[in-house]
Amino acid sequence: MDKLKSNKGGTLLEIVLILTVVFGLTSLWMKPNQLRTLSSNEFISSLIHTQMMALYLRENIELTTDVISEYPVRFNGSGNVNMGQTISFGRIKIVIMLGTGRVHEKRVHDD
Repeated sequence: MDKLKSNKGGTLLEIVLILTVVFGLTSLWMKPNQLRTLSSNEFISSLIHTQMMALYLRENIELTTDVISEYPVRFNGSGNVNMGQTISFGRIKIVIMLGTGRVHEKRVHDD
């Protein structure tokens, strides 16, 4: 009986400690994945902002984001993009039209 009284509350403390370690490791693992998945809306917003800055300053500007694309997105002084491309965000694909730099968002559905 003396052993049971001396461990009173010890198991609760151990469970809290283990859960803290598990949640800490989970949060370390989740952060790199969240950095790779930039929101498509944030990307479109930064794309349009860069295009407007190229128009305003009348100079060539390259889009700087964390998104990895095959070719860099560059706008000339007229706001036109130099190379059209498609960039994937999971099930969402962003299509940048050649020349005008218009942006279309396509959602891919699984059947």
